[in-house]
Amino acid sequence: MKLSGIESTQIKKLCDFSLFCGEKSDKNARYLLSVYGDLAEDASLLWGESELCDIVASERKKDPCVSVSALKINGNDLKSLKISPRLMGRIMSELLRAVIDDPSVNNK
Repeated sequence: MKLSGIESTQIKKLCDFSLFCGEKSDKNARYLLSVYGDLAEDASLLWGESELCDIVASERKKDPCVSVSALKINGNDLKSLKISPRLMGRIMSELLRAVIDDPSVNNK
């Protein structure tokens, strides 16, 4: 059976229990949306967490920021602050983590 690279990556993510956290909270639902994307509900059900699946579905309706590209700050903003290009990726990842924890901080 041949799979595309995307399909293969998605299956690996679904099978990697270390990426899954069963905590039933909005914050964890946003984390799952960030990690699994469209498969977040499926991941919840796969690991036997139907209640968490409902929370994920509820969070998805709110359209939360769960990717670096959805942050209100971008690479040009960091460049204007004279941030080294070597640090930009790490900074953006940390900003995303902060926004997943508390969506209200997603602003310039």
